[in-house]
Amino acid sequence: MNSLRDITDYKTEKIFSWLRWIFLALSVFMFYYPPVSSLLELEVASFPLLISIGILYMSITQFSLGKMEKDPISAKWLTWSGILFDFTAFVWLLILSGGSGSPFIPIAYLIVMHAAIYWKAVGALVSSAAVTASYSVIFLGEPYSWMNTFRFLSNISFLWIIGLFGALIVLRERSHLQEKQFFQKLVSRDYLTGLYNHRSFQEEIKKLKEERAEFILLMGDIDFFKRVNDEYGHTMGDAVLQQLGKVLGSQAELMGGRAFRYGGEELALIFSDRTLEQAEAVIEELYKKLGGLHLPGNFTVSMSFGVAGAGGKADEDVVNRADALLYRAKHSGRGRALLENGKVLRMPVSRHDAM
Repeated sequence: MNSLRDITDYKTEKIFSWLRWIFLALSVFMFYYPPVSSLLELEVASFPLLISIGILYMSITQFSLGKMEKDPISAKWLTWSGILFDFTAFVWLLILSGGSGSPFIPIAYLIVMHAAIYWKAVGALVSSAAVTASYSVIFLGEPYSWMNTFRFLSNISFLWIIGLFGALIVLRERSHLQEKQFFQKLVSRDYLTGLYNHRSFQEEIKKLKEERAEFILLMGDIDFFKRVNDEYGHTMGDAVLQQLGKVLGSQAELMGGRAFRYGGEELALIFSDRTLEQAEAVIEELYKKLGGLHLPGNFTVSMSFGVAGAGGKADEDVVNRADALLYRAKHSGRGRALLENGKVLRMPVSRHDAM
């Protein structure tokens, strides 16, 4: 997932997943530890079935959490099923543990908060209403007493207070999160191309250096870009940069990398855990996409690249080496990528190429 909200929701779901295991262990202790089970008069008749279903479901979701970050559809269904399972297990536990006087009532607050986190006010209202309805059915099936009535009304009141305040807190935090995302994008992205900016490039190189990670760096430059500005105007030049930004950004993301606007018409791409041998396939795919990019005026663009690899080397070294290779590529014919291992990959020539 690409947004801060997605990351936050993923971590939240992990927390609720571990909470389920904690409550499962606590429930087993309470139902099967004689002093506690006899004191609370717990019914264990169908409890083994509930535990079996719980362990099966929780094991599946625990395994599926690993895919949640990269699969929004799975994340959506995992969230829905999680809240539905929690609600079902909650009602089941109430029936087995004293009805309206059950010690498991506080679980309802977590269910409401869980729904509010994902669906804001609607989630808080719907979950509160569902818990209220099921709790009311259980209460109405019990013998009448003032104590039961007072306990019922107190629990329902606290439930709705927590639900409403929870929804307000979530709405406020989501608003702050959106503002944070907006300002983070302003400081990390280039406005014109949408690519990561020079500051982000330096931070990424620094991080890879600290991790002593293996990566490849592609320093690219648009061929004859000055001619575009001179003959077609700076508006066309901006259009070229915007289109290239979309192509390089999306392609880099698909191939597990990141694209940056290094400065002017010079762009950079970083691919972690890649070798120079693997760089060839990356460049060929990039050239294929660039060859299919047509701009107003019926011309295509070409780019030259300098490609260097690093594995724990100084960031200044790899950047300088890639830049030097780019310089050589520009002065040996353009429309080509010069790799550090000596290989040269040429971009297929388009008959509409005006640059």
